[in-house]
Amino acid sequence: MSTRVLRILTRLGAGGPPQHCLIANRELAARGYETRLAVGQCGREDLAMDYLLSAEDAVVHIPQMRPNLFHPADAAAVLHLYRLMRDWSPDIVHTHTAKAGLLGRVAAAMAGVPHIVHTFHGNVLRGYFNPVLNAAIRTVERLLARRTDAICVLSPQQRQEIVEQFQIASAAQTAVVPLGMDLPELPQATGEFTVGWLGRLVPVKNLGLLAEVVRRTPLRFVIAGDGPERAVAAALAAEYPGRVEWLGWQQDILPVLARCHVLVQTSRNEGTPVALIQGMGAGRPFVATRVGGVPDVAGAHSIVTAEEPEAISEALLHLSCDSAEWQWRGVEARRFALEQYGKQRMVDQLDRLYQGLLAGAPVAEASRVGAADAFLTGGQA
Repeated sequence: MSTRVLRILTRLGAGGPPQHCLIANRELAARGYETRLAVGQCGREDLAMDYLLSAEDAVVHIPQMRPNLFHPADAAAVLHLYRLMRDWSPDIVHTHTAKAGLLGRVAAAMAGVPHIVHTFHGNVLRGYFNPVLNAAIRTVERLLARRTDAICVLSPQQRQEIVEQFQIASAAQTAVVPLGMDLPELPQATGEFTVGWLGRLVPVKNLGLLAEVVRRTPLRFVIAGDGPERAVAAALAAEYPGRVEWLGWQQDILPVLARCHVLVQTSRNEGTPVALIQGMGAGRPFVATRVGGVPDVAGAHSIVTAEEPEAISEALLHLSCDSAEWQWRGVEARRFALEQYGKQRMVDQLDRLYQGLLAGAPVAEASRVGAADAFLTGGQA
């Protein structure tokens, strides 16, 4: 009998988690797993990515599961998930993102699911809420981790945060499983040097910092994204016509990447930013703030700086004046992306982790790989 994996995601909203979950389920199904994806509803400001779904995806919609921190329908969502688990009897429940991690793990514990796994894509442990609420969230995450067999993170830096800084889970139950993506190559950009900013227009992405960088440089910027901070992007485009272009949300970012020489990221907090990985895969290096898992993504090909407009502006201006440098950085960025973030690598790691859990192996052993893959275990090959 094949292994059944129920993956739970808060919503098919803009960002990396929907892509991660769908690729994982499709590739594992090709290896003989039975997979299902349970998803909740998008919020009013979410940019739905239902267009990613195909006929082959086994998706169960949980209408009561909402992205709100607290919602009156939370108990009903847990009950819906519990009944799904009792009816389908998954061997593994794997939750993704904070709200699905809370509701899904509670339901899995109630249903007696043999193995529970959770992935932190980013985290809401700091920077999203006030200090009191942040402390309460960390307490809840520690309690949930006690009922979780394996905690997955996307980068060694994120592992350090979860294990050492916030003390959510032990090192023994934590595994680094990087994102895995399809990474098509693009020709090098031509024409006027152009900087791309891609992502959700939300406070944590710090568009105010982007605005300061635009004002300090004479460079051309293309902004692709939408969300509650759209007024900042619209104002920049209006203030600098011909130099700043706001495209809104783009289902296909390859045409946007084709226009860019480098990318910039200004976030206050990040897990592993998918837009930067997609850009790397297309041969576009980046300049980004030194937050979360960004330094792990940057390798030697891109530039991480302090969260200061002067530092980001200086780096972008330097690259704009040295075409040889941004070109070699682009070549190295693609090589690094293919090595670290190709989808087969992610699926191989998940397969090893799941089979190890089913065999009763400790997470540290189930996720252990060779020395060449030390990145996956935060250097503990």
